[in-house]
Amino acid sequence: MRHYDINIRPGGHQGTDVPMKGVSAAEVFLLRKIHGEDAVIKVQPRKTTKIPHADLRDDLIAKYGESKVIPVFGSAFDVRLPEKLSDQDISANLPVDQQSSDDVIEGAM
Repeated sequence: MRHYDINIRPGGHQGTDVPMKGVSAAEVFLLRKIHGEDAVIKVQPRKTTKIPHADLRDDLIAKYGESKVIPVFGSAFDVRLPEKLSDQDISANLPVDQQSSDDVIEGAM
């Protein structure tokens, strides 16, 4: 599971950037659904870790509640969560001078 450092604009409001470190790809997807597609900015790829999808799902439910997680990822516990963001997701949020073809990350669902 790839992790990222991001800034989030709660509710999509500019000027209220909140930095978050070590956010999983699944949590980035969830935050975009909660706060808006353009609310997650300054996406920087970081470490990759191995975490069972069921454990990550439990963590997301504990943090955000079933009412937020289930509409995004479904109710089945055997559904795989996104493991990485696509290159497009990252490049769209980086300054042009930081965009690199070396950071190609395929999307997964």
